[in-house]
This record gives sequence, C-alpha cells and structure tokens, in this order.
Amino acid sequence: SKETLRHYRDIGILVPHDYTETGYALYSNAQISDFYLITALRSTGYSLGEIRTFFETHSSSTIKEILLKKATELKRTREELARNEFFLREAARTLELFEYPNTNTITIEERDAEWFFTTQLPDLDESNATALREGDLSKTSTWQQLVHHLEQCTQKSRSNVLQFSYRMGIDALKSGDYGADISVCSKTKPNFHDASTRPLLYKREAGTYLTLISVIDLLAIAQAIEEDEEIPDPFLEVFATFDAYGRAHDLTLIGDMLVTELSLGSLLESGYGQQFRCEASIRIEPN
Repeated sequence: SKETLRHYRDIGILVPHDYTETGYALYSNAQISDFYLITALRSTGYSLGEIRTFFETHSSSTIKEILLKKATELKRTREELARNEFFLREAARTLELFEYPNTNTITIEERDAEWFFTTQLPDLDESNATALREGDLSKTSTWQQLVHHLEQCTQKSRSNVLQFSYRMGIDALKSGDYGADISVCSKTKPNFHDASTRPLLYKREAGTYLTLISVIDLLAIAQAIEEDEEIPDPFLEVFATFDAYGRAHDLTLIGDMLVTELSLGSLLESGYGQQFRCEASIRIEPN
C-alpha cells in the first residue's frame, strides 16, 4: 500500500529511486524485487530493523548467517507447534474415551499405525513384591524405570502425552507371565526423535483391532496385597476376554496387547483414586 511504501521510505529501508516532476515516487525493477523480499522476510518473523541489516550489509556471508539463523528458529518453532498439536489431539481423545459409557464391552475398529517411545520394564521379582506389600512403590525397580522413562520423555521433548501405555508381548501373555515382556510406552512421532532414540521406538502396525475400555478396581488389589492374598491380575483377565472373543468369532490375536491409562491429572481422576480406567487393544485377523 502507499502507507507501507511511505513508512519504508521514512525509516530508510526502501527509498525511491527517483521522483517525477509532480512528486510521485519512482522505484527501479531491483527495488520492486526488494519490496517482495521485505514482504517475505516480514512474513517469516523478521523485524524491520533486522531487514534493514540486509540492505546495509554488503557481505554475503553475513546475510547468509542471518538467514540460516532465522531458518533454524522457524524449524524449532514448527517442531514445538507440532508437539503441542499432538498433545492436544491426544488429550481430546482421552476425554472422549474416558466418557465412553460401555466399559468391558469389546468393539472392533480400524486403526492407523502408531509410534511409541518405549522403556523395557523389569520383571516383578521378590524385592518388588515385598515393596508392593509394604505399600512403597518408590522402592520397586519398576517404579524407578517409570521415572527414568518420564525423564527421557520430558527432558528431550520426545513425548508430551500425559498417558502411559503398557505393551505386553503376546507370547508372554499366553504363558501367563507378561512381566517377562512388558514395556512402558508414550505415544510419539518418529520426527520427534534423533538417531540416538529412534532404535527405542515401537511401531504399532495399522490394522483391525479389538478394543476394550476396562475399569480396574485398585482398592481390591490393595486389599489383596495388605492381606497377603493372591493378587488379581486385571491385565491377564483382559487378555483372557480378548482370547475368548477371538475363539468365539474365529479370529486370531496377533501382535502385542497395549493398555493405555485414561487420565488427565486432576481433570480425570482415573489412576489416582480407587479405580483405574484404561483402554486395552490387540490386533486381529480372521482365521
């Protein structure tokens, strides 16, 4: 606009090449190109003061350095926005699942491929069992690995999803000892990772899945621990439910079972009260 050109003239960033006898500003072809360059740089976040440097500096290396610096800043901003969008979409999905009324009812759905940042968890040995009976989770090696996993996620921005998932190997589930092959997982995307952490990513293949919203009674488990009784295993019960459904409908369970907690801190009192609501899923194919 005329006002923009006058402002650029007044601050010395784009002074007309000449004037007509009647006072109209004249710009050369090169200055027209300069105007489009200024507009483009402004759209990428440069201030007019920074742009003035371009026209006052005749060193191509200095200009290149300034351009690359801004490109790096934009890349970092874009990555942060992508992570924030990912977090918000996953939080919205958690709210939707938390409000799902039909618990313990199996549904079948098609799912896209998903990626998770994983940390292998140790098997529950006797020291862990003793700590559980004493009610002190912080003494268990499992808890320490969970803390380590969370630190790895937050410190490097590998995942900002609040909900933990637990991957259990299907062979270990069939044997009744999933503790031999269990990992804590946090949903992520491959481009959130560098070469040092990509080997720790777990890809869950796209396909047809059985899903189940389950409510686990933590109070019953705590009472069993306190009274030194046999602890009910809700994950094995969920797998047994999937297995029975598969047999009844001529389906084969393939891949690992994934159990995802449904919580948003104090917004959803899921894993912090007497009940723990979670979504379990496993891939299937027809026999």
